[in-house]
Amino acid sequence: MTVIKFSQLEKAIIKTICYYDIFDFPLTSEEIWHWLYTDERNDFEKDLNSVIDALEMNDNLKEVINNDEGYYFLKGRREIVETRRERREIAKKKLSIAKYVASYLRLAPFLKYVAVCNNLAFNNAKKESDIDLLIVAEANHLWQCRPFVTTLVHLLGRRRYKDKIKDRICLSFFVSTDSLDFRPLLLSEEDPYFTFWVSQLVPLYDEENFHQKIQKANDWVIKKIPNSFEEERFPLVKKNSYVSSVQNLFALLFLNPRFGRNLCQSLKDSQFRKMQMNKNSVMHEDNTKVVISDNILKFHETDKRKIYREKFYNKVKEVLGDSCG
Repeated sequence: MTVIKFSQLEKAIIKTICYYDIFDFPLTSEEIWHWLYTDERNDFEKDLNSVIDALEMNDNLKEVINNDEGYYFLKGRREIVETRRERREIAKKKLSIAKYVASYLRLAPFLKYVAVCNNLAFNNAKKESDIDLLIVAEANHLWQCRPFVTTLVHLLGRRRYKDKIKDRICLSFFVSTDSLDFRPLLLSEEDPYFTFWVSQLVPLYDEENFHQKIQKANDWVIKKIPNSFEEERFPLVKKNSYVSSVQNLFALLFLNPRFGRNLCQSLKDSQFRKMQMNKNSVMHEDNTKVVISDNILKFHETDKRKIYREKFYNKVKEVLGDSCG
């Protein structure tokens, strides 16, 4: 059996396709370039034309990759092209719901940024899935912003809880504007899922260009996915002067020198006590699945990053064999 000697670019292309294969998601040539997953120590041409040329004319890649209808996927995985089409239609509906909810979240005091994350961010939603959002609140006001956001989503009948999951909003990740660097949340070893997660954020509402600020604070992503921030993304929900006035009015309650401080402390204490009551939570363990602080509120009890990392490593090894390095 002939052992194929893949170039560094070929390996990067294969790794990128392998990663998205975990989620049954074939890629166009432009998407492979955009999410090209590389070893930060490697130095090779990562421009779009180089990727397209490799995909169209490279015999090595044709040994492990197929192409159909403009999509590239691992050999024998043609069925995921149809899967992608089906999930794209599902994602349209869920994204519409997310936009609707974000239009009301603008009322929440100290809210600065709302983004779609996880699989919906790359239009790969399953029918039964929820809608994951990242919320950014003004520094020192995370505990005040969160209950407003949660209440608004609940009043809209869209809050995820218990077995109510499909098309519901999952509010499991809040950060403050002074904690936009997500590096401390990475797994101790390589963390491909979270690296892609940061690169895929889709802004719904963005008060002060926080999408760009997040990208700048997380420039470590570029070392692994060098073209990830090349695409400029604009918020899907626009600013509104009336809404901003209502938001500022709510904020004044907490900024009032007479009772604002007590109100802020009361909200923090009540939320923290409720979180502490969950004795089964992994928040009591030393990990980054659940983080509770004044800067970050992250509730990923069933964090699957290690599982995805293992699947990714195994798939790459299966395809590349002895050429993994």
